[in-house]
Amino acid sequence: DVFVIEALDYEVSHEYYITVEATDGGSPPLSDIASVNINLTDVNDNKPVFSQEIYTTVISEDAELGKTVLTVMAEDSDGPSYNHIHYSIVDGNQGSPFTMDPLRGELKVARQLDRERTSGYMLKVVATDNGVPPLSSSAIINIDISDVNDNPPLFSHANYSLIIQENRPKGTSILQLTVSDRDASHNGPPFTFTIVDGNEGGAFHINQQGVVVTMGVLSRKTKEHYLLQAQVSDSGKPQLFSTAFISVHIIEESIYPPAVLPLDIYVSVAGDEYPGGVLGKIHATDQDIYDTLTYSLAPSASSSVDESGALFSVSASDGKIIALRPLDIGHYALNVTVTDGRFTTLADVNVHIHQAARQALDNSIAVRFGNIAPEEFVGDYWRNFQRALRNIAGVRRSEVHLVSIQPEQGDLDVLLTLERSGSPYQSQEVVFRKLNSSAAVIEEMTGVRIVRVLQKLCAGLDCPLHFCDEVVSLDKSAMSTYSTARLSFVTPRHVRTATCQCDGGRCPVLNNLCENNPCPEGMDCVADPRDAVYSCVCPEGKKGKCSGKNISLFIINPFAHFLLSLM
Repeated sequence: DVFVIEALDYEVSHEYYITVEATDGGSPPLSDIASVNINLTDVNDNKPVFSQEIYTTVISEDAELGKTVLTVMAEDSDGPSYNHIHYSIVDGNQGSPFTMDPLRGELKVARQLDRERTSGYMLKVVATDNGVPPLSSSAIINIDISDVNDNPPLFSHANYSLIIQENRPKGTSILQLTVSDRDASHNGPPFTFTIVDGNEGGAFHINQQGVVVTMGVLSRKTKEHYLLQAQVSDSGKPQLFSTAFISVHIIEESIYPPAVLPLDIYVSVAGDEYPGGVLGKIHATDQDIYDTLTYSLAPSASSSVDESGALFSVSASDGKIIALRPLDIGHYALNVTVTDGRFTTLADVNVHIHQAARQALDNSIAVRFGNIAPEEFVGDYWRNFQRALRNIAGVRRSEVHLVSIQPEQGDLDVLLTLERSGSPYQSQEVVFRKLNSSAAVIEEMTGVRIVRVLQKLCAGLDCPLHFCDEVVSLDKSAMSTYSTARLSFVTPRHVRTATCQCDGGRCPVLNNLCENNPCPEGMDCVADPRDAVYSCVCPEGKKGKCSGKNISLFIINPFAHFLLSLM
């Protein structure tokens, strides 16, 4: 018997010639020799192998249909029974822009290519033999689509309409044209601009940045209207172009100067400086309806710059005032100019940086106004509120400091402190009693509804209000700017942190319900310890003269403090 003792490989040797000798056991031994011819049959044990794992090529987007992009090649080591190869595209051929000859491996253009839609393709191709089962391998074809100049440059608008005043100086910029080109950069910019029609007397010119400028002083009496046909050309070959129309109306020059309001800016900070940001906005108007106003920062007596550069800037287009760098506590006086091109008006801007120190926050009081926006309160009601505080608390306007403005579900919390002569601040308890007892008077003087006066809120804490301690802090990372025509406030968000002073949740019983004089001014407190309530009554002889219009009953329970008004 002939045995196979090692693996056979048809691709190494597909036939063997063996000489076999047979010898007997006699004496002398006799033998004979025979030749054995062994032919191997092939099995499909080798997959096709591409000549490259990755193919790369470039083809122009205007390539003709049927054009051969490249040819891939794979070889199969098996014999002729299993080495016939079939080529196919299995991935990356979205929209079928390419086809592949299954026998020759030629990749051809099947549809019109468009680089502006798809700039490249990554195809996965597979070579499969004819074995059973068939074996296969894959390769990647990277195709870059090269650009041809097949898209003209386009203006952002087909028609422009301008109104400019006469007597503007030569070289005045009146329009910035914007152009786009879908082709690659070498077939796009730089663009060439020309005026091909309507430019009587050479009144206008378009520079290579696409800015339309005047070439002389325009006069309404000479010509009131121009209709320019502008053309833009790209840098491709062949060069492509497009046109747009620019209608220019000449009107009389400005006759009214801008009207500007002075602006006071108050910034409240928790630390030693304001980090910078938008402070407010200058409001200016002009009776010349076609005037365009430009804002700038003028030199002032107070330093708006220092050795290391500018502290402030003003947005030329909308008048926003910006602190470019941190500002120390104090006062800054600025001059802002507003010009319409002919007239210039000066506006005074005063920036006040005020520090809300710990003592100020400990003596702060919040007033919650109902259904009002921050800007509405600042612009329409803040001055009246200051007057009301002057009458009720006996403070000057400069002694009222707004620390924080904070919207709360449609209402508005205004956190403030009041200074007093001889000491930094009026105590929180005194200010609370003055404002709480005069809420109706403040509403009448300001025209804004007061929801409540907040000495402490203690929200979400299971603790009697009398034994709740609350600390107000400022979040310097959450600054908000509320700007109106004459007044702007920049304030941080305030946060309340409450703690209960009761030991182990056990609170002592109040012996005197009328301590701290909780009733409005002029009314007497009458306590009823049995029901833990007290009443505020008007003394005999003062009926109708008490500060409160209603008789107020205050009810105290271990967890809340309510005010009931009895007519």
